[in-house]
Amino acid sequence: MPANVSKLKWVGWTPLKCNIMVWRADLNRLPTRVELVKRGIQLDNELCPLCDADQETSTHLFTGCLFTSEIWSRVGAWCRLSPVFAFDISDLLMLADNQTKTKKEIQALRGIIYTAMWSIWNERNDSLQQQVPKSD
Repeated sequence: MPANVSKLKWVGWTPLKCNIMVWRADLNRLPTRVELVKRGIQLDNELCPLCDADQETSTHLFTGCLFTSEIWSRVGAWCRLSPVFAFDISDLLMLADNQTKTKKEIQALRGIIYTAMWSIWNERNDSLQQQVPKSD
């Protein structure tokens, strides 16, 4: 299989938009600030809109951001997992597969992870919308 083809496992019971967003994140195809600048779009800065501490890449947004690290900590506690340490998106996507649980529990955990990622992306978008001055 070519390197750029995702091996993502889709979750049938989550909204399609969650699966598609996670798939795009896995392929590093989300329009993060760093990716937008690469495409020639001028921005004030490339900082993560959730933490303002580092450049906004997909990896930073979903695994390195202080805001999202707290989310993963709480998701892990809620799902009764050992502490979640994810250094890149593939670590998050493999989290469910590395659990010794039933097939249904693994599928449920995968859906929770995808939904959390989609919620993080929405929060990121909402924070950017609040920063944009509205025109009359």
